[in-house]
Parts: sequence; structure tokens; C-alpha cells
Amino acid sequence: MDTPAPSSRSLGEADAIGYLGTALVAAFVMCWHWELAQTPAFRNLAHLSWARIVGRDLVAACGDVGMILFGYWIGVVWTENKRWPWPGSVKTYAFLAALGFVFSVVAERLALRYGRSTYSELMPLIPGLGVGALPVLQLTVLAPLAFAFANARQHRKDKPHLAQPIAGDHTTETF
Repeated sequence: MDTPAPSSRSLGEADAIGYLGTALVAAFVMCWHWELAQTPAFRNLAHLSWARIVGRDLVAACGDVGMILFGYWIGVVWTENKRWPWPGSVKTYAFLAALGFVFSVVAERLALRYGRSTYSELMPLIPGLGVGALPVLQLTVLAPLAFAFANARQHRKDKPHLAQPIAGDHTTETF
């Protein structure tokens, strides 16, 4: 099977790896910050030191990225296209959001069942599901956002003239 030549509509092998890497790094950074921000909504974390919370949230962010990577893999298998979700579409982002929602609900139900999480009064619950809204929103929002970021970066890379600073514009200087 011939691989199509790289273009603005198709990723080459190296670009596909870089694209996925960009999405996963973006997902990790966003998930880690989200984990830190939602910490007060978990009763079982209240007694931990700041250093323990940071370490715990780093591990949790790695788990979040693992779920996002699994969602990516499902999309690749479903579409039979290892360059999915490039170039991105509303349908693609909705699919990633739906997977993020399902993964989060399952993970939260398991964490609650086995005592890995307890919510404080700050955690809003999703009616009918009995799980926290913040961790469910996390992957529902951040999974598509990470790939939207990677798509935007790849689009800019495909069009190098967009990355060039405009004469006299000091806000776009590159290092």
C-alpha cells in the first residue's frame, strides 16, 4: 500500500509522530494543571503536603494522557487511518469529547468504588451518574483541545509563511 506524499491534507510518517507527540505533551500540561486546580474538590487529598499533591497529580495526569492515547488509538482503528485525527473537524472533536466523557465516567466510578477518590463539598456531582463533574469535564474538554492544538500547530507548520513575523511586529519574534 503506497503512502501518500505529505501535504497540507496528509501527514508524512515523521509529521504524524511529531503531531501525536505535540497532542500528548499538550494534553499532559493541560491535564496536570487541571488536576492541580481540582485538588480542593477531593476530600482524600486535603491532608497531603503540597509536594505529595504535585506528585500525585503528575501521576494522575499521566493516566489522563494514557486515556487520551487510548482514545486516539480507537479513532485510528475505527477510521483505519493512522494519521487520524488530522486535519481535524467538528465530528472528530465531538468523537474525542465523547470518548473522554465515557473514559472519565468509568474511571471515576472505579475510583469511587475502590476508595481511590472521595469528594469534598466543592465537587459538583453529575445527576444520575453519581460522579464528579470536574474530572469528567477534564477529559471531555481537554482531549479534543489537545488535538485541536496539535492540528493548529501542524497547520502552521505546513504554511511556514504564517510563522514569519510581520515587519515591525515585535510580538511574533522567534527564538
